[in-house]
Amino acid sequence: MKSFFIFIFLLVLSIGFAVAMDLLLGYSISQGLQNLNNPFWLMDNIELSTSLIIISLLFLKPLIVFVKKKFR
Repeated sequence: MKSFFIFIFLLVLSIGFAVAMDLLLGYSISQGLQNLNNPFWLMDNIELSTSLIIISLLFLKPLIVFVKKKFR
């Protein structure tokens, strides 16, 4: 569970860094947040579904391990 919180912390930190860089370039906050989604707009359906499956596995694996330890 500790690694999950480290992952969430690094995710939030990297999103904040990307938005801060956009602010330094002169974009608004809303434009900076839209730029985070830009790679997903350019993907085909199969690429998008593969990316979502990989991202969901990152969240599900620690959750499954936690539930197994909790109810053992």
